[in-house]
Amino acid sequence: MITIGEAFHRVDQRRVLENARRWLRPGGTFVVLGGTSNFDPALPLQTTVAEVVQKWTGLENVPYVSQEFIAGTVKQCEDQLNDNGFQNIASHRFAVHQTRTKESIVGYLFSTSFCSRKALGDNADAFAADMAESLSKIGSSFEEEWIFGCTIGQNPQR
Repeated sequence: MITIGEAFHRVDQRRVLENARRWLRPGGTFVVLGGTSNFDPALPLQTTVAEVVQKWTGLENVPYVSQEFIAGTVKQCEDQLNDNGFQNIASHRFAVHQTRTKESIVGYLFSTSFCSRKALGDNADAFAADMAESLSKIGSSFEEEWIFGCTIGQNPQR
């Protein structure tokens, strides 16, 4: 089995899958793993996060991510596996409810490519303070639903 998580969209997918087909034994599996929050623009938490991220990054569409994005990403993974000769392709999703704090939200954002300390540069600490202050105005803990899933393809039997 070969797995890749939260990075498949960043690599040369054709090349990765060609190599995977060579490395895997017949019947071996390639798995793409991922997860994201279930974005609802009506929720104060997500609106606040999006506004602060946009303020500090300039991003118009803050990737705190929509169901349409998830569905598109899953379809893209399925298509790539199919186009590269994998068989028995299937995708599975499940939801996890969790309670987040302002600190865990800032920590999560620092782990992303669009709000990493490197991406924010000298503004990272000011961003964290602004996010924490903005979140404090709407609550002290936040309920979220996260969607996790995988897309699996099997290397053909020879």
